[in-house]
Amino acid sequence: MITRKLSLSAVLLPLILFTLSCKARPVPAVSGLKAEFRQGQVFLTWREPPGEHGGTFNVYLGDSRIRRRNLEKTVRLAERIEAHSARDWWQDSLTYFSRAVTSPAGFLIREGGEPLDPAGGLFVHTVREGEPAQAWYAVTMTVGGVENRDIMRGMNTLEEPLSQKPMPIQPIWLGDPADKPEPGAAAGLPAMFSLHGRGGSEPVTWLVFGDREMGWREGLPFKFQTVMKEKYLRIAPTDRTWVGRTLSESWDARDHFSPAIDTFWYGYNDHIYDRQLMDTGTPVNYTERKNRWILAWAQSYFRPDSQRVVLEGGSMGGCGGLSWGLRHPELFSAVMAAVPLVGYFGADWGGSEKRLTAVCGPLDRNDSEGVILRERMDSRSVLQEAEEKGLDLPFLVISNARRDGSIPWRPNPRYYRALNESRQGFMAAWDNLTHADCMDNADPWFKKWMDPQTLFYFSLGESFPAFSNYSLDSDPGEGDSSQGDLIGYRNFGLEWKDLTDEPSEYALTVFLAAGKPKLPAIVDITPRRVQRFALKPDEEIVLIEQSLEGKELLRKKARADHTGHVTFYKFMLLSKQGNRLVIRKTG
Repeated sequence: MITRKLSLSAVLLPLILFTLSCKARPVPAVSGLKAEFRQGQVFLTWREPPGEHGGTFNVYLGDSRIRRRNLEKTVRLAERIEAHSARDWWQDSLTYFSRAVTSPAGFLIREGGEPLDPAGGLFVHTVREGEPAQAWYAVTMTVGGVENRDIMRGMNTLEEPLSQKPMPIQPIWLGDPADKPEPGAAAGLPAMFSLHGRGGSEPVTWLVFGDREMGWREGLPFKFQTVMKEKYLRIAPTDRTWVGRTLSESWDARDHFSPAIDTFWYGYNDHIYDRQLMDTGTPVNYTERKNRWILAWAQSYFRPDSQRVVLEGGSMGGCGGLSWGLRHPELFSAVMAAVPLVGYFGADWGGSEKRLTAVCGPLDRNDSEGVILRERMDSRSVLQEAEEKGLDLPFLVISNARRDGSIPWRPNPRYYRALNESRQGFMAAWDNLTHADCMDNADPWFKKWMDPQTLFYFSLGESFPAFSNYSLDSDPGEGDSSQGDLIGYRNFGLEWKDLTDEPSEYALTVFLAAGKPKLPAIVDITPRRVQRFALKPDEEIVLIEQSLEGKELLRKKARADHTGHVTFYKFMLLSKQGNRLVIRKTG
């Protein structure tokens, strides 16, 4: 009996001491909770307890006054909101991988207003269908896994309900209100969507707080820039997400002290906030969702020509051009990708997978769309899907460097072959330089096409020819540094003019705009984005090659493939001035 009593005491004593400890050091509470509804979003701000409290915050939504006794019946909108969430971390040097000391600054959440107190709290909720029109909000605090669930009216819950309703959210202009661009400022002009490289920083002019589909928790901020150029609108998002911790497990030292991550314009693990939960999380394309929202808003506000939108980027930005831009032929008329990764592969292919593993976890798992992430991010998968569905992809200009120490060369030749076999529109170039100086010595003709403004030539509403199996193509080898041409091009110099796209006939003149080619040159030609010359699968047509004077050089019958596309095989160019291709229906 004595032994039993001693054993029981040994168990109870730590519990009693823990209880006394908790009573001695209760979890503090927030105060000064305020709420404001604007443009479909509720902006909640509060004061945090003084000092280094080590806590995080939780936000609740109810349809009646929130009290401790009914807290379980309310909706928990968010948890793990970090301390000092009102601090604008874009203005923190750590965001851009610098340890320089900067003074804290608060977010500006109202155009022309004053920044928030950077020591305070902020959460932005996007109102959804079905939520109460008169809403009550409360904020609680958690320290060491213990939540203070006390609710004090006028302190951490509202005095009165807030009127709210679902509406399209709007970005916040960060500049002088007098400088804010007018709606419709880019009416009719083309647009350029620019993706920066790893570690790059863009000046920003707009701030958005995302909904629950745009990040690991609701209310995460993101910024972007818009610039009205003389002849086009430039839209430049930032690939930055605050995850509340450093990624000490990352191979890249820049992730070891910055709690803001790059995502290679894809997204990241939905459990990225906790290192221990990453292995059970799912990769989600959060960044692509944010970019889609930015583009849709910019098109609605500035009203540019939605038929002429070019996506351009270099390095990490080029990766986004391939993995996201090519996947949206309904959005982008052309893509320019400089020194991009064409996929994320293992050590045998240069080890590029480590780029995404740091933020997504292992790549051999299903992403949020139910696809193995490694396969989804392999640029060849876009080409395969397009072939299966008969899609016409944006015209692509791609360049790489054989001695690139950042982007492995080895996978590029097989991607060039996949582009060629897909019969999509593209031109490619490579040289024997490095990541930083790739294409510095490129032929002026190719440099012209690397300028996104040149790519405004393409429109979603106009057809263009895709070239493949060009007899003058260079040889990139098989990926080994000792194989292939050190400097080379695919589809170099090929251009077209005088294109007609009518219900019964499709025609254009193909010519050589650069170089001193060895003639005759032979190339396969596949019309893409055909507007009026629509063919049914297996429909019979006549292919004709003519001289510029109209003399018929070749005539043959052919049939459209299972997607309604047709290819003129072995079209022959006898001079730089070129020949005329004509496709006619037989019916």
